Amino acid sequence: MLPIVLTPIDDEVRRQLLRSLSKRNIQIVTNAKVERIEETATLRIIAYHEKGEQSFSGEYVLMAVSRRANTTGWRS
Repeated sequence: MLPIVLTPIDDEVRRQLLRSLSKRNIQIVTNAKVERIEETATLRIIAYHEKGEQSFSGEYVLMAVSRRANTTGWRS
């Protein structure tokens, strides 16, 4: 859903990683909201993007979610 991936990473490193993934035919979609994932012969992902509804297919889906450190009970 964010406009860029790997936000805390240096811009140069991020660009290099995205180039490398692109050469391997790995597609990264930003600013999109996944509505559903359907299991057919492959996985079919239906997402809403600024261009409207889009459909993607593939063998795997990697979804990145934010995380927060669990510091409950932590003592220094």
